[in-house]
Amino acid sequence: MIRKQNWLALLGAAVSVQIKAPFDYGKRDCCTSACDLIVAMTDTDLMAELRGKYRTAIGAVRVVKKTGAVDLLGLARNICAEHGCEEIDTVYAGVGDLVVTDQAFCDMATGQALGVCMGPTAVFPTDTGWVSLP
Repeated sequence: MIRKQNWLALLGAAVSVQIKAPFDYGKRDCCTSACDLIVAMTDTDLMAELRGKYRTAIGAVRVVKKTGAVDLLGLARNICAEHGCEEIDTVYAGVGDLVVTDQAFCDMATGQALGVCMGPTAVFPTDTGWVSLP
């Protein structure tokens, strides 16, 4: 994936829009929101094949399993690999990189969440608003 020339400004604008939107499985959850930020920076939708396929936490878990992944991290690895993205250690993550945390923020059965690195922190949408983790 190639980032647009003004990707940093586009990322900031997309985050500003995303943080105002209510959490909604399948539309504004950790996966769709993080991937919407990636779309803003690259025009590549990592969630294209999965959008509209779930509306609940249980439905999200089912979709993960149907892809052959064991958990959200496995799904993220598979989808990113399909798009030529290289996995790096968290300590090397930079602004705009996808990250996975093992903290459960909602009623997620897997206890994982997908977010985007914003520098020294990463942002994740939850059902009570966005959180930032170091």
